[in-house]
Amino acid sequence: MKSNENGVSVIVRRRIHPERVEAYEKWLAGVIEAAETFEGHQGAQVLRPSNPATQDYVLLFRYATPEQLSAWQASETARDWLKRGEAFTVGNVQIQKITGLEFWFQIPAGASHRPPAKHKMVIATVIGLYPLILFLAPILANVLQVLPRPLAVLMSTLCNVLLMTYVVMPRVTRGLSRWLFPRRLTVSTGTGRPMLH
Repeated sequence: MKSNENGVSVIVRRRIHPERVEAYEKWLAGVIEAAETFEGHQGAQVLRPSNPATQDYVLLFRYATPEQLSAWQASETARDWLKRGEAFTVGNVQIQKITGLEFWFQIPAGASHRPPAKHKMVIATVIGLYPLILFLAPILANVLQVLPRPLAVLMSTLCNVLLMTYVVMPRVTRGLSRWLFPRRLTVSTGTGRPMLH
């Protein structure tokens, strides 16, 4: 598997027994701490459901390359933590690996299990990137003009990537979450009207 310059993430969904939530939270802290010790780790995020009895916990790990993510997943440490997590889990654990543009899109707990359609990811990314190019790029060009061009381009790129990853895209995905992650429709047996879940 080739390295991906945008990083790679794995999303783990699991339903937790309501009486084991407190123990599971301690398990989460432990597994995240263990994952941080592996090379290439770029962070973890937990999306907690409002009702653990009917909704999934979502745990997202990010690594710099697919190889580094695979090293974590194949390790004895990860296997041990995964086995411990079975004690809290109701049903099957769902694991999904995402790369490329999907890296910037955080899947809400109530959404479908798939990342957004690629055309939606492109549109959302353009919405996030456009203001940076329009407003920030001229400012950075002025500030960094004293540096050699290769270094100035590197610093500008780093600034934009950091802002996109940690500031802009989290807000864009929250703002567009209903469009990016449409909730699945089911039919209510009581009224026959479609309901969201």
